[in-house]
Amino acid sequence: MDPIYILIACALMAWLFAAASWHKFQSPVAMAAIIDNYRVLPFNATSTMVIVLAGFEAAIALAVLLPTSRQWGALAAGVMLLTYTAAIAVNLLRGRTDFDCGCSGPAGRKTITAPLMLRNVLLVLIAAVAMSPLAARPLQWVDYIVVMLATTFFILIYQVIDKLLANRQLLARL
Repeated sequence: MDPIYILIACALMAWLFAAASWHKFQSPVAMAAIIDNYRVLPFNATSTMVIVLAGFEAAIALAVLLPTSRQWGALAAGVMLLTYTAAIAVNLLRGRTDFDCGCSGPAGRKTITAPLMLRNVLLVLIAAVAMSPLAARPLQWVDYIVVMLATTFFILIYQVIDKLLANRQLLARL
């Protein structure tokens, strides 16, 4: 696989997990309440546990950017995303959908839905791309510009879709 695709996938995973980590560091008590609402842990989340989780997400964000830990970081990202997807699936099967998913931080106010699971599966596929071995093709300066522009484009698309899903839920409540 061309290294550009892998570097874009790594940059996307780094952004996603840095943002997730930031939300948890920013409001650990609120994020602990969101985690508790999933009702999948045998204990109540504490702000300390949320800080540990935030640290793990920050480590994933850094790991996918470093060549020596990229594949392990991408694997950890995929496992985390699958874990979050499983928690959503369990609650959808229970018929519990009227609580904040926590995906956009404590201020996001977006409930869990099947499209959210689909989004997570697509993110797992991006993590799988990030795990791919780099091709032997040397990178040129223009490759780095392409990676930066493509990453920015995909982050903007992600944010637009995230906002559309949130707005759809707000409109449905009206």
